[in-house]
Amino acid sequence: MKSALSVCAVLSLISIGPALADSAPAPIATTLPQLEQKLTDDCAAGRFSGVVIARKAGTIVFRHICGLANAADGKPVTEASRFKIFSISKSFTGTLIMVLADRGLIALDESARRYVPEMPEEWQQITVRQLLNHTSGIPDLTRKILDAYRANPADGYDAAMHHVLADISAEDKAIKGIPGTVFVYNNFGYELLARAIENVSHASYEKEITDTIFIPAGMKTAEIAKPKIEDGRLTGSQPSPGLAQGYNGQPGALEPATSLQFTQMGAGSIYASAADLLDFDSALSRGEIVSPKILDDCGMHAFVILPTVSYGCGWMWRKLKDETYFEHSGGNNGFATDFAREPQNGIAVIVMSNLGFAEPEDIRYALMTILLQSGSGP
Repeated sequence: MKSALSVCAVLSLISIGPALADSAPAPIATTLPQLEQKLTDDCAAGRFSGVVIARKAGTIVFRHICGLANAADGKPVTEASRFKIFSISKSFTGTLIMVLADRGLIALDESARRYVPEMPEEWQQITVRQLLNHTSGIPDLTRKILDAYRANPADGYDAAMHHVLADISAEDKAIKGIPGTVFVYNNFGYELLARAIENVSHASYEKEITDTIFIPAGMKTAEIAKPKIEDGRLTGSQPSPGLAQGYNGQPGALEPATSLQFTQMGAGSIYASAADLLDFDSALSRGEIVSPKILDDCGMHAFVILPTVSYGCGWMWRKLKDETYFEHSGGNNGFATDFAREPQNGIAVIVMSNLGFAEPEDIRYALMTILLQSGSGP
């Protein structure tokens, strides 16, 4: 396991590779009682700590909560505990972009530079949709934002982002391949989307996502990470009530994690509870956030990665047998999370752990398989 402040951990990258295929090499459970026993064993062995909740047709059909929100003081995880959801934040940014597109403020197939004029001229051909779908071909410059932020913390994130966009090297300006033809997971693309949101809404990303998604959906504890600056240095994120402490390391040898995900505005900066994600799912299902028409458009234009997996507008579009559902995972530095929803049967699956080495995708896969195979109704 990498140290808490390693490059990979700081950027909170999710794993994109074999896990994209929606098939488990060895299913961990085929029934809910089996999954309950598996989680009980994993919690006892220190392999899992967190919240697992599944809802179907308006009824909670599975709930498992265990472990410690803070190992130092023995405070347990509760259903109200909040977690750093890292890259699940992209689903919120993608949804917010869709809302603005629905309002006519952003066109998905227009040049992204129309909305972020600071982007270099060499990127004129890159569209908003290509940023959304990780097919732009531009480099991931998130680390450079962090470096700029660290150099002048008092100037803030906006100044760091401006510095990076104003000082892009000729090498970084070069687009790899033909935009729209190759999927390469890219946090910086979503940081540019957050910039676009601010420019067209004339408000901060935090205010816009709060006013447009968090409040209307009833997400009472969701928030954007904020930097902690001590003695002129970035030292982590500001403490926040109810937020679990994240851990790296391994069972029996936990290492408290420090994350700087506030650098990933739009890509990985959100804290939330399981209840917040359930409320988000409900609001999406009721059509209260974005119209089904534009969501369908994202699906039709999603980039196919594998026969069973596509990526569109901040969501993995996964195929499991004859069913399609939406999903995103997030974490690796102290937290491991997964969020999936299948609106036709009213299914929502949430896995949130404050152990960076946990494997939430296996739990999500098992629950989605069980619930989809059980037919309509809870």
